[in-house]
Amino acid sequence: MIVLVSASSCNEAELFSKSFDDFPDNRWEKTNTLETNFSVNQDNTVANLELQLSYVYGSQFSEIPIEIYFTAPNHQIEKIPITIKTRDVSGNELGNCAGDYCDLTYEVKKEYVFTSRGKYKIQILNKFNYSYLPNILAIQIRLKNE
Repeated sequence: MIVLVSASSCNEAELFSKSFDDFPDNRWEKTNTLETNFSVNQDNTVANLELQLSYVYGSQFSEIPIEIYFTAPNHQIEKIPITIKTRDVSGNELGNCAGDYCDLTYEVKKEYVFTSRGKYKIQILNKFNYSYLPNILAIQIRLKNE
């Protein structure tokens, strides 16, 4: 019963969530920019930005470079470069793995302030050095209140 209450309170704090799972042959092509729009209803809304990556266990790459772009209602653009590490220095998976699949949540930005209400756009770019990033199953972006 306690777990159900905890899960329920976490869901209530979620302001926005969008999943991308159209990766033919589990490849995130470099030319495939993930994009979504969402609305903020109050000025100075504060949220944590998370990215969840679902990938195939044992992927050959331990770091995934990504750039995230926020476009505000006033058309101001903020660039957030990140590198998601899938393994620690000993080679152990950092994701929550079950069988051949792993999920890894990365906190992109804590207490991000959306200064004005209106429509925002998020773009997620694959900055991998090759034409595609292999073994990607899904990517989810979430905005949560604390």
